[in-house]
Amino acid sequence: MSIIAELGLNNQGLPRLLEQYEDDLSNYEKDLAIKGKLLGFAIKEQPTRSAYYGDRAIDLGTLVKHFEAQVKKVRAGLIRQYNDHFSISLSDRMLEKYIDGEDAYLSMNSLLLEVKELADKYAMVVDAFNRRGFALRDLTLCHINEIQGVSL
Repeated sequence: MSIIAELGLNNQGLPRLLEQYEDDLSNYEKDLAIKGKLLGFAIKEQPTRSAYYGDRAIDLGTLVKHFEAQVKKVRAGLIRQYNDHFSISLSDRMLEKYIDGEDAYLSMNSLLLEVKELADKYAMVVDAFNRRGFALRDLTLCHINEIQGVSL
């Protein structure tokens, strides 16, 4: 099932979804840590953890695109409304200023920003897991080549 379906009518499910994703993100530092773990265990868990956070990042990316479309929809509706109710034609700049102050636009844009913030956090974690993978590879190569205690 798509994450968009979980939003429900009028985005009622969004707070629950964001809370769930925030809770899941709270463990990333523990999942990312290498210190105190056996090298073999860290290597085994790398693809699983990386895929987990990557999957969550994809879900949030879908939500970002959904809310970007919703913001555009609200903006288009407001443009239509202003054009229908004003006897004179407003300039594009004036129309933008009016719309930027509308509660419906601001509300939808706020939802977009909340989702984007969480999506950016997940993207950061995915990037950290990619870097962790390189570190694990380097540690494995050092172990294979028995390089230890080298001062840098």
